[in-house]
Amino acid sequence: MSAKPDCSGITGQADRPLRVLHLSTDDAGSGAFKGATRLHHALRRAGCDSHMLVGCQSVDDPTIHCTTRRGVVSRMARHAHAWVDALPRRFFYSHLKNTAGWSGWWCPWPIHHAINTLAPDVVHLHWVGGFVSAQEIPRIGRPLVWTMHDMGEFTGGCRFTADCVRFQSRCGCCPQLKSSRENDLSRRTLEKKIRLWSNVSITPVGTSAWMAGLARQSAVFGHRDIRRIPISVPINVFRPMPMSEARSRLGLREDATVLVFGSAHLQDPRKGFHLLRDALRVCAGSFARPVQLLIFGSHVAKALEGLPVPVRALGYLRSEEDLRVAYAAADAYVLPSVLDNLPSTVLEALACGTPPIVCGGGGAMDAVRNGIVGFLAPRPTVEDVTSALLRLAALNDVSRLAMRTACRHLAETEYAEPLQVERYWALYRELAGSR
Repeated sequence: MSAKPDCSGITGQADRPLRVLHLSTDDAGSGAFKGATRLHHALRRAGCDSHMLVGCQSVDDPTIHCTTRRGVVSRMARHAHAWVDALPRRFFYSHLKNTAGWSGWWCPWPIHHAINTLAPDVVHLHWVGGFVSAQEIPRIGRPLVWTMHDMGEFTGGCRFTADCVRFQSRCGCCPQLKSSRENDLSRRTLEKKIRLWSNVSITPVGTSAWMAGLARQSAVFGHRDIRRIPISVPINVFRPMPMSEARSRLGLREDATVLVFGSAHLQDPRKGFHLLRDALRVCAGSFARPVQLLIFGSHVAKALEGLPVPVRALGYLRSEEDLRVAYAAADAYVLPSVLDNLPSTVLEALACGTPPIVCGGGGAMDAVRNGIVGFLAPRPTVEDVTSALLRLAALNDVSRLAMRTACRHLAETEYAEPLQVERYWALYRELAGSR
């Protein structure tokens, strides 16, 4: 891996360097938004002509462009887009209390005019729910790279299908819509994607082997050339620090086994906090040292109910340095997601030398070498999470240090930003050269 990729070579319009434009609903916040912005900045640092177009802008950066004014107006517009995008679901399925993880790709706001103004040669879509409609995709008129952070791009609307495999054919009878009709909104949405995107140059990219594999099985993307390019982490920012220093800064005991759990939405059952809570009830007494729990994210108050060990709630951490301290203070980062792709938090912990404990069956398996780099709970069950925690408890000091070193090494060799930049830039050049 070279220190700096070659961003020259193929030229774009009017003999200028190749220009890539990233589309993202937001430039900050969740892991998908953060990942898009990190890639954009990494490309810029490498000398690439990279720009972003977002629906809601938080970062003050002249290379990040917004379809509305920054600040309150931008955020109001984003919420309005999301509300309008959900209108078909609200109208036909008003009896459902919670379908937050479901999108109809209906949002009618045109953005291809803004794209044309920026004149990119390749457009790179990230998470664009509530920002880009299915109808807008063919109007972009450039080769598209589409990084899939969840399954929403190739299903009839849901971001994660759980046990449902109807996205492989036609959808319909959608369990998340509690529908018994074959020709329901999920089928119409899936068929709309197939019809509108069939002649569009789209190269889907899975951030994990699991996500790429699901896309290959889908009716929407199954016939396309699907690539796998992992997300990256800025390893110069997320790096090891002495555990004693991190614990001192957070007021944690030196003699404790500290576990950290973090998610943008702690109450999201998909993230599996309930499994960690119940597993600790079973095994906390088996640790040689007292157990303390660190948690960060939103909706903390409810997450504190019924915890069997002392807990320190850090709230929503916006600062990367605060995140680094939280990871470095912990013996393990535990994210026993029931269903998930490859969250950026797992890689951030890895880069800080903190072993991850994750469940099998999702994208986070890519970042674990079971027993060498973290621990894998084969199934998202209390029993398997308990077993993984007990394996952590059984490590001696030499093994703990060896695992922390292995975590950092894996982050440096597989998830560093220069490697992601090289892979994506090679893809951009390939697509631009084939026009």
